[in-house]
Amino acid sequence: MSLENDPWNVSGEASDSKSGSSSYENSTAVVSAEQNVKSNSKAGTNSDDLGTASLVFGILSLVLGGFVWNILGLVFGIISSNRKKNGHATAGIICSLISLALVIIAIVAIIVLIVVFGSDLFTELADELYYLFDL
Repeated sequence: MSLENDPWNVSGEASDSKSGSSSYENSTAVVSAEQNVKSNSKAGTNSDDLGTASLVFGILSLVLGGFVWNILGLVFGIISSNRKKNGHATAGIICSLISLALVIIAIVAIIVLIVVFGSDLFTELADELYYLFDL
């Protein structure tokens, strides 16, 4: 086995120190270049920043509520899902849709309460505000 095929001298063959050191330097340069290529390709193709952002905004929308987090989670999830199917985007879309449904249910419930108890509720609220602020 030649030293070119065995750059780290795993086979244990004797070699002169001059060729061994240069071979070692060459092999470390090749290994570091391969690692750089792998890390660059991983950052470019396997990265799912939008899917992760969708998941984060979906969880925020469930925990904190609010219409803004729902929309951001949906937008980022749909964009990421269109680029590449992935779990983070899907989970973010699901969390955002659940939260959006809860917000819509809350808005409908508030509208129903206003319609049913509207005049009495606003009259009592106005009386309390007048009493509270001495108007």
